[in-house]
Amino acid sequence: MRYFYDAAVVIVSTLILYYSMRIMDIFFNTVTSSLLLNVDFIRDYQSVTFFEEMAYHTIVSMIVYIILLNINCRLNQFYRFSIIFSVIIFGALYFVLTLAAEREIFIINSAGFIVWITGHCIYLVFVHYAVIWRNRFSDRN
Repeated sequence: MRYFYDAAVVIVSTLILYYSMRIMDIFFNTVTSSLLLNVDFIRDYQSVTFFEEMAYHTIVSMIVYIILLNINCRLNQFYRFSIIFSVIIFGALYFVLTLAAEREIFIINSAGFIVWITGHCIYLVFVHYAVIWRNRFSDRN
């Protein structure tokens, strides 16, 4: 049951992040949802499908979730710091991924950065509550 819950959290959190950024992209005229899934610095972007890009990002979301879950279970005193550290890493990734991108549609700007950070904060809030709920549920069984 726990693995089903974990898989559902990873999939839902990935979709929450993508679609929250997609919605903000429309309102703020940014391309952060495309940057989120972009792998053109690894592979030719014309040969990569949307589902493949989502699969890559789902794997990354799974890694982040597992790390935060383990920190919360084993090193609980560092959990809050790990959330803050995640925001800093996600912020740095905006610049790294924008600069690494092969396509010129990705440019560094304040609106894009705000959308990027906001989307990742929404993602982290969801993951945080999922981790807390999972651990409380695990303690009962």
